[in-house]
Amino acid sequence: PAAQGSEIVKALMQMRPGTTLTIWARGRGYKAAAQEHFPGVKIVQELNEQELVNLYLEHSLLMFPSTYEGFGMPPIEALACGCLPVLRPEVGAAELYARDGENSVHIDGDPASIARKMAEILDNPGTLKAMRTAAPESVEPFNPNEYGQRLLEAASIL
Repeated sequence: PAAQGSEIVKALMQMRPGTTLTIWARGRGYKAAAQEHFPGVKIVQELNEQELVNLYLEHSLLMFPSTYEGFGMPPIEALACGCLPVLRPEVGAAELYARDGENSVHIDGDPASIARKMAEILDNPGTLKAMRTAAPESVEPFNPNEYGQRLLEAASIL
C-alpha cells in the first residue's frame, strides 16, 4: 500500500525532531485533523497569493501526497519558488516535470524510506541548494508567457 503523507511526516519528525513543519489546511475539518495528528505545529489557512509564495519560499519541501489530481498546481507553484515537492510521480502531470532526487522526492515506498530520502536532502546543504536552484527551471515549459506562440511553433504552424 502507498504511504500516506501523515505517516511520512511522522517518520521524518522522528528522524529529524527539529524539523520545522507548517500545515496548509484548506477547510475546518482538515485543520482539526491536522491539530489532532500534529499538536503544536503551525497551521495556516485562507492564504492570499503573496502569503502562499512566502510559504513556499520559507520551506524546502512541499508534502503533496495526493492520490488523484487533474494537473496538480501546488507542486508546480512550489517548484517555481524553489520548494521541492514530495509527491506521487503517477498523479496529475508529475511525470512531465518531477525527477526524483533532482527536483523532487517521489512517494514510491514505505514511509520510513521516503522520510530517509527527505532527511538526506535536508541534511546535505549542497544537495538541497542545488536542487532548490534547479527547481524553477523544471517548470519553465508551464510558463504561461507566450504559451500560444510556443504551441504554434511546436505544431510547425509558424
